[in-house]
Amino acid sequence: MKFNIHGLAFKQSLMILVGITIVFGGVLGVMRYLSNEKLGEMLTKRSEEVSQANIVLFERIFNDAIAIGEAAVSTIETETMTPEEQGMFLRKALEEAMFRLPQVEAIVVAYEQGMAPNARANEYMRLAMREGDSIVVKDGHSYQEKLWYTSTKNKQKALWQEPFIGQFVPGPIAVYTIPIFKTDKAGEKKFAGVLCVDISL
Repeated sequence: MKFNIHGLAFKQSLMILVGITIVFGGVLGVMRYLSNEKLGEMLTKRSEEVSQANIVLFERIFNDAIAIGEAAVSTIETETMTPEEQGMFLRKALEEAMFRLPQVEAIVVAYEQGMAPNARANEYMRLAMREGDSIVVKDGHSYQEKLWYTSTKNKQKALWQEPFIGQFVPGPIAVYTIPIFKTDKAGEKKFAGVLCVDISL
């Protein structure tokens, strides 16, 4: 049997087929547009949720670091410790800090000349830091010109420092610094040094 391409039946069939193709293509296009729009909305909503969760997480980390630092400074300012006792205190403070906030890498105290437990030292810096699965206490040096020390000393208030690569902690850290004050015999508060809480980034 031969197809008559000039016949009415063929033309009607062709027109129906073209019409169905146009309608089907239009439906597919609309469905694709709507699904892309819906997917875009879902991705935007998910991104906003993730961003909000990250904000909450960072706020918790920063607030915990502040609380850890303030508790340590309060003890250092009010109690008289020997260098050995201070080493034990820093180790215990870091252990408790790591339990509360696993991102804490070190707790550091750095003193003004004559204000340290070893009052004769020109420089006196002690830090408790994470080393593998254990905590070690080390002596530091050459800190009096470091920005984290001078900025806290000059402003006489607690500060978040710009992130940097630490001398003792591998990788970038955010550091919360708090001035340490000691009350002299005349009852006046004097700047005695800086306490740092090092947070791994």
